[in-house]
Amino acid sequence: SYNTTRLGNIITSYKERLATEKRLRQKNFGKPASQQETVGAIERYLNGEPLYRIAETMFRSSAFIKGIMNRHSVPVRTTNHSYFHPELLPDEVVTKDFEPGELVWSAQYNHTARVSGRHSDDRPDGPTYGIWILGDNYRHAYVAWYELGSLRHLQQLGVKINDEIPVLRENGVSW
Repeated sequence: SYNTTRLGNIITSYKERLATEKRLRQKNFGKPASQQETVGAIERYLNGEPLYRIAETMFRSSAFIKGIMNRHSVPVRTTNHSYFHPELLPDEVVTKDFEPGELVWSAQYNHTARVSGRHSDDRPDGPTYGIWILGDNYRHAYVAWYELGSLRHLQQLGVKINDEIPVLRENGVSW
């Protein structure tokens, strides 16, 4: 048999949710992002959340969130990433000098990383750095300075980047 009461409740709930989302989007329309919204959006983006999901939960458009990323020189994370042809980094994040332990963006690996040390200063194109790529694909790599982007300006803004390093255990990796 057909349960019309349940179907009616589902439709009513859906319409209420759409009305609430519309009201909250209209409330935010035309308002600049607050400091808290800006920091939260950048943190979530650097931790791997897609732009559309950030926009949905903040009741803003994806273009608005992308504008926040552009204004604050957040390195772009691409879905069609190529290891051999990484995205260019914004000029504001490019530097030759990184400190051991510093959080950076690796264009080559399309993810945040932690600098483990400086290597090969005698290369004609500049130094090479050892990095630990953070996230699900945790591993060590060596990259040229121009493949790394500084995240100092974001940390000064108040952004807290997820830099958890897994602990190696006998039965595998755990967080």
